Amino acid sequence: MDPFNEAAPVLAWLSTVDDECRINGLLLDAGMKHITKRASERSSTRLVPQDNLIVATRVGVGKITINKIDVAISQDLTALIVDKTQAEAKYLAYLYLAPRAQERLSSITRGTTIKGITRDDLLNLKIPLAPRDELRRIVAKIEALFDRIREAKRLRAETSTDTDILMPSALADVFKDLTSSWPVSTIKELQADGKLQIYGGGTPSKKNAVFWTGTLPWVSPKDMKRWEIGDTEDHISAEAVRASSVKLLPAGAVLIVVRGMILERAWPIAIARVQLTKPGHERFTSV
Repeated sequence: MDPFNEAAPVLAWLSTVDDECRINGLLLDAGMKHITKRASERSSTRLVPQDNLIVATRVGVGKITINKIDVAISQDLTALIVDKTQAEAKYLAYLYLAPRAQERLSSITRGTTIKGITRDDLLNLKIPLAPRDELRRIVAKIEALFDRIREAKRLRAETSTDTDILMPSALADVFKDLTSSWPVSTIKELQADGKLQIYGGGTPSKKNAVFWTGTLPWVSPKDMKRWEIGDTEDHISAEAVRASSVKLLPAGAVLIVVRGMILERAWPIAIARVQLTKPGHERFTSV
């Protein structure tokens, strides 16, 4: 009989792969594979009753779940059967997932090809254990905080979506009647009238390390991910400005990307909030 034959009487079977794929938050409600009861009886796999802790001790050390169904486990996992009158499974799981415990597990994980911890490593982890009512209170507080975090993430996502829709609509409302009410000029005409200036830029030699050790912000397309730019990823020195075609741009300059693959999906524009310098590969226009 095939031990994974799902037509026979079956048990959910959990491995570290399933642990990664099937955890619903902290709780495991299904296994990706199943084995027969006969296979369970004839192998070293163990049946773990529901509502206990299952810990990855090999391949994926640091993962933990609470099984909401009876499940058989592979040799990569260790089950901790919790005395429900003395402790709370969720408390132990959250404690295990906390940074201090995860850092400890990382420090004691051994192996080259297959990394893991020993049973003794697991048994020697220190657990602060308060009375059960206090453990329940701690779990409730943690889950209330998680609910607030999830709600904040949801609202942020909705706000982002609303902004993407509302900003273009607002701009369209503001500017829709201007062409019929006011004189219209091209940028070239405004430049000729002295109402604005257009600057290119320059790129200091990458071979001279001194040019790239200064404090002057040097803006490039990778910085054009926000509306206002007060600092940049790269910086150059005053010597770089003197020795190259780099231009100093005043605060308030409008920066426009005019070349690059990004133009297939967006037209990045930003406002300089501090004095900046910019590249000279014609990817930018500054107004």
